Amino acid sequence: MFQRHLGASFYDLIIGFCAKHGVYPNVVQEAIQMYTIVNLVAANLGVSIVPSSVSAFQRSGVVFRPFLESVPPAPLYTVWRTDVNQPVLSTFIKTVKEVSPVANLLSR
Repeated sequence: MFQRHLGASFYDLIIGFCAKHGVYPNVVQEAIQMYTIVNLVAANLGVSIVPSSVSAFQRSGVVFRPFLESVPPAPLYTVWRTDVNQPVLSTFIKTVKEVSPVANLLSR
């Protein structure tokens, strides 16, 4: 598992999802980087729950399986400097608002 202080909301999302299904992980090793977590699994030090994007780190002996149950969405944020006004930034913000209904609620 990754360290909670590196992403408390995602860490809590995973622990909450497990608890909802009656599973209480015994975290025996924490790592800072997802690639390290995959290597710990490869070294037979346990299993882990990781974002689907981590499956790109193909490692011999490691299998990535999606959950069959509906999983809670992970919160994502868009950030930018307010003192920068470049055309690409305006286009980016517009695109985020178009593809994410939540972004429209948070825009200022």
